[in-house]
Amino acid sequence: DRLRDFHTLASRLSTRLGWRTVVLADPGGRVILSSSVPFGENQPQPIEQDSMQRAIDRRQPVVGPVAEGPYRKGAAFAVRVPVLHTGQLVYILSAVVPVERIAAVLQRQRVPATSVVAVFDQAYNRVARVPQHPSARPSPSLQALLSRGQAEGSGTTTTLEGVRSQVEEIIGQGGSSPSGH
Repeated sequence: DRLRDFHTLASRLSTRLGWRTVVLADPGGRVILSSSVPFGENQPQPIEQDSMQRAIDRRQPVVGPVAEGPYRKGAAFAVRVPVLHTGQLVYILSAVVPVERIAAVLQRQRVPATSVVAVFDQAYNRVARVPQHPSARPSPSLQALLSRGQAEGSGTTTTLEGVRSQVEEIIGQGGSSPSGH
């Protein structure tokens, strides 16, 4: 059975890549299978429905906000990709990625001790930050800078540690990667 084979492959892939799960949903957003649930068992519905609906409506890849799943394994976000066949939506394929995977990428960058690098989701929830900080939100001055809604930009803010800082780069509206916080 093709779905069973897909489930086996998705399970291996999600384990190897450190993802929480791979989810296959029908064109209405109903989960057909999740690699974290044994094949044939009842499938949980998406934790975060808005990004699923945006992927269905726009028929373009969507990155969802940071959310906590029902099993409390930690914060993660979904990367959703519509699968089209002859122009028709047939599936939504999602990878649920723990925020630790993004933090690991930042840590490998060897950020200088005098710098701060952070990644936030659309709702300004922190995905990852080097150095780590207990706050899950940006500093008020960085949030004001991000709230301008510009696709790219820079500016001066104050870090969560209280240090005046130059934000050198903001990438993507809502999905920002500022240097400085």
